[in-house]
Amino acid sequence: MIRVEGDSMEPTLSDGDEILVDRDRREVRGKGGIFVIRLDGVLMVKRLRAAVGGIEVISDNPVWPVRICAGSEVEIVGRVAWLGRALV
Repeated sequence: MIRVEGDSMEPTLSDGDEILVDRDRREVRGKGGIFVIRLDGVLMVKRLRAAVGGIEVISDNPVWPVRICAGSEVEIVGRVAWLGRALV
């Protein structure tokens, strides 16, 4: 379980949400999915899609730009399998 911090994945994931990560699923296939990754030494949650020459690292919040990285730059920790959110 990991607690989401920040707004980069709004509206899909919100600050404070808890996610369960399947560490056995580390490959980006087809349309991709939401993964926990380590990029530039920072642990983050992003939507990943395979791209020519690398991986698209996407924030659902349009304020954050799409980044295309070489596969060797992105350490995939696992795919997000479940979301828990507190009711207000």
